[in-house]
Amino acid sequence: MKKRIISSLLLAGAVAVAPCAEATTIISHGSDFTAFNAAEVISIDYVGSGVRTIASSPRIITAAIKRNPISSGSQSFTINGLHFGSQSTTCSVSSYDAAGNFLSGNSFTAGPLSGAWSRTITIAATALTGNAHVSAECTIPASANGIVVGVVASP
Repeated sequence: MKKRIISSLLLAGAVAVAPCAEATTIISHGSDFTAFNAAEVISIDYVGSGVRTIASSPRIITAAIKRNPISSGSQSFTINGLHFGSQSTTCSVSSYDAAGNFLSGNSFTAGPLSGAWSRTITIAATALTGNAHVSAECTIPASANGIVVGVVASP
């Protein structure tokens, strides 16, 4: 019995000091996005491939982006989408400290174009320190003419 307890403690200690695994890519589905304006939530439509609006005018959607903590270099955030006909989607990716203060960010416009699109924004590790969190905000085309499929955080 004593031998088993000591062996268990040794194993637990070995696991506790084991090096961290390398950071992995995190893929989030478009359904993580929600209406930026609560009054417009009824016009946000979730489909198997992501999120769109069924409103007759463009809508702003927002999501927290899941990511790995990093201590050096930078982290890339890729937003993927799909347009039906010549449409445009504009997105911003921003980082904030634990108190909600803006640290860094950038924006892009995908379009006008038809079909699948993918755009990447990179944020330096200096703007992702401590308990920094990242969010995305996108303006999507009206009348179900555009879908935000998801976000990829690497690494």
